[in-house]
Amino acid sequence: VGVMLSRKFGKRAGFANAIAISGMGLGQLVILSGLSLVLVEAGWREVFIWLGLINLAAAPLLFVGLRRAGHATDTLSQPEVTGMSPRAAIRTRAFWLLIAVYGVCGFQDFFVSVHVVAFALDQGIAPLLAGNLLAFMGLAGLVGVLATGRWSDRSGPVWPTFACFIIRILIFALIATTKSPSAIAIFALAYGLTYWATAPLTVIFVRDIFGSKNLGLLTGLITMGHHAAGGLGALMGAAFFDTDGNYQSAFLLMFALSIVGSVFTLCIPRAR
Repeated sequence: VGVMLSRKFGKRAGFANAIAISGMGLGQLVILSGLSLVLVEAGWREVFIWLGLINLAAAPLLFVGLRRAGHATDTLSQPEVTGMSPRAAIRTRAFWLLIAVYGVCGFQDFFVSVHVVAFALDQGIAPLLAGNLLAFMGLAGLVGVLATGRWSDRSGPVWPTFACFIIRILIFALIATTKSPSAIAIFALAYGLTYWATAPLTVIFVRDIFGSKNLGLLTGLITMGHHAAGGLGALMGAAFFDTDGNYQSAFLLMFALSIVGSVFTLCIPRAR
């Protein structure tokens, strides 16, 4: 999706990708809240039946939309499909900086999403509020992803990514210092702002630095690094908790990684 939108919308690709990715948050809020009622009333098998029907209903709409998009090309903003080969791109410092930045981002994202509810419960937060922290993060994520997408169209993807890490530096410092209910709520909302914010920027980084020719493969490699590091982040959080009985060491590590991520982001070269 990111490749298709970036090639179609050109200089507006950041905001276009952000709108597409915001559907993840909206779908998570609407579909999961609805299916949770099905789960309670009818059981998990009915949930999968309804998920199948939703996909079946969406398929023809997607087909029609893609056909229309193919006929209505935006020739004024569509970039020329040129760029580095994957082998040449992988040999550059910029590629490995992007791997590192998105690896840090994924490491933090998966740690928070997997452990934030358990952390809140351990701090005495009511189960209903703790269970809704991810929903609150998703709502904040809608705002964050749209803001960074629009920002990237105006000034490039570096500064929005840097801003996300600055926010994370502040909130990991906060949660490492105090575990009050208000601090936990602020942490969840503020982290939610950054949760999907860098997702639409991946394809923009790759397009601006390496060109559009191998956009799918290079973006896929960086996203793979993001998710591989994310798995390690989730595992690391569990290991710290099993060892220490709390998440304090994990929060301090996340604080340090946010600083590293911000420095690496500023080292990424600007658009060609």
